[in-house]
Amino acid sequence: GNDMSFSSGEQLWDVISVHDCVDGFIDIIKKGLPGSKYWVGSGFPNTLKFYIERIFELYPPEGQYAFGSLAYNDIKLPESTFDISRISEDTGFTPKQSFEDAVTELYNHLRERIA
Repeated sequence: GNDMSFSSGEQLWDVISVHDCVDGFIDIIKKGLPGSKYWVGSGFPNTLKFYIERIFELYPPEGQYAFGSLAYNDIKLPESTFDISRISEDTGFTPKQSFEDAVTELYNHLRERIA
């Protein structure tokens, strides 16, 4: 029921399920090329604001929220940072779980632990 304050949410994020993340690291261990650097992600980066709004569509908060009420002065990564083409090409890695499914799984997990 508390109100929430956020930055503008313009910074890019790439959210991946824990299952896909583990699969990505296993693929790197098994098939990754020595000395290569890989990004393990969904391949679909979006703004933090997009992810927060999507979560609130799935699970509407009781309190109010406002974007832009907190300053953001950290690094903003370019979209190219989140490129998964190298891991996909070298290992065959492909994320399988959608953002919405990952959020729902996390929500259900937390509810089981809290209840």
